[in-house]
Amino acid sequence: MLAGLDKLWHSVMAGLQSLSGRLVLAAIIYVMAAQLIIYVPTIALYRHDWLVQRAESALLAAHARETTLEFADRLVARDIGDILELTQIEGEVSEATKGEILETAGILAVAIRRNSIRQLVLQSSVPFRIDASLNLAEQDFLSQVAGAWNTMTGDGSRILNIISVPDENGVAVEYAARENSLRIAMLNYSSTIWFVAAIISLVTGLLLFATLYRLLVQPMHRITGNMIAFRKSPEDASRILSQTHYMGELGDAEKALADLQHDVRASLRQRARLAALGEAVSKINHDLRNILTTAQLLTDRIAMSEDPSVQSAAPRLVAAIDRAVDLSTNVLKFGKAEVATPERIDFDFSALVGDVAASQELGPDTEIALVSSVPTGLVINADPDQLFRVLMNLVRNAANALRESEDTKVKLITIAANETEGGWEICVEDTGPGIPAHVRETIFQAFVSTRSEGTGLGLAIAAELVQSHGGTLELLRTGISGTEFRIFIPNPNDQETHA
Repeated sequence: MLAGLDKLWHSVMAGLQSLSGRLVLAAIIYVMAAQLIIYVPTIALYRHDWLVQRAESALLAAHARETTLEFADRLVARDIGDILELTQIEGEVSEATKGEILETAGILAVAIRRNSIRQLVLQSSVPFRIDASLNLAEQDFLSQVAGAWNTMTGDGSRILNIISVPDENGVAVEYAARENSLRIAMLNYSSTIWFVAAIISLVTGLLLFATLYRLLVQPMHRITGNMIAFRKSPEDASRILSQTHYMGELGDAEKALADLQHDVRASLRQRARLAALGEAVSKINHDLRNILTTAQLLTDRIAMSEDPSVQSAAPRLVAAIDRAVDLSTNVLKFGKAEVATPERIDFDFSALVGDVAASQELGPDTEIALVSSVPTGLVINADPDQLFRVLMNLVRNAANALRESEDTKVKLITIAANETEGGWEICVEDTGPGIPAHVRETIFQAFVSTRSEGTGLGLAIAAELVQSHGGTLELLRTGISGTEFRIFIPNPNDQETHA
């Protein structure tokens, strides 16, 4: 038994955690909240009507007789003056009859108020004390709500003295009644209201659930199921979502998902073809590199020849073979290498710039001058080996561009760096002829080169290394006056602080 209840409880909780269950629960909560807003003035109005009806009962009780149809016939007029006159004519009611009349009306005492005159008509033989007085003519909405609250939250032990609204002749009824009868009536009325509200909420929730399930949840299940199926086999064209809705948000979502699946499938097919091609090129490249290495050994012997024509051609042959070997080596490295996680340390950046200049055999006094504008003692937190490769690629590209430019008079490369908010900014600037317009948009893609003899891998590798630091490498400007690249390395300490 307990196991069954526990299983049922877990099923209910799992259902409430689903989108469908939450929709039903939300609908019920909203309807009950709306009912609560309606309930407050309704119960206040019910209390007021109940008190007015008791005033009418008190008026009837005040002029009731043990009698006759004659009195009943004369009472049909409902004229207060006539009733008072009849009361005086007919005489007093017996004590037993008074008790029955008062008990039937739920009233302890009744008085008639006419202008400033108050006449006690009936009174219970049981002694009582008035706890609170209420003039219905002075009740506004807030007073009615406050009175209903006091009655509902009280214990019903009070004796209330109620004064009705005077009629056109200025006659009003004043009566005393136990609040418990009013409280019981309000509780019964409230239970009926909330029972009906619960039924309405449940029906509304189920209808809302059925509607939303048909219009929203069911299509979402279909989309989710399609995404799961497509993830298992994205190459299968039959698993691409077929659009069933052509209008509204669901139609837009289905169309966007179908377009995305088409793009993913095409991208995967392209990647598969490129992978197969890359594997073939890698094998060919490996064999070609071995052949070129053998040819390189032979060119060394050819260079030793004393034949003037051979000696003039040998350097060009050696340079061509060297470039071919470098191309094969770089292609293999790019295809196999993955950018390692940077091992960041604090180091002197000006010393690193000196190492780059030395590796490229450049300096302030060389044919292509390299000038450092790095402040002495500037410390950067980065991987020094990876940053060395980035700078070396940028400086080598700039130097090659300056060597090939016959129109450039001042051949200068400048490296500048400074600490900025959130990290370090490094700029590499040259006075070369600039980057051709047709390759500026794809300058950081692999195998895109500004030189006919380049591999197009230097800037692609440099961009990956900077991105592994969480930074950016961008082309700031280029043109006939030169080219400038900007490197930004974020400070990891600042990132931890902001996080």
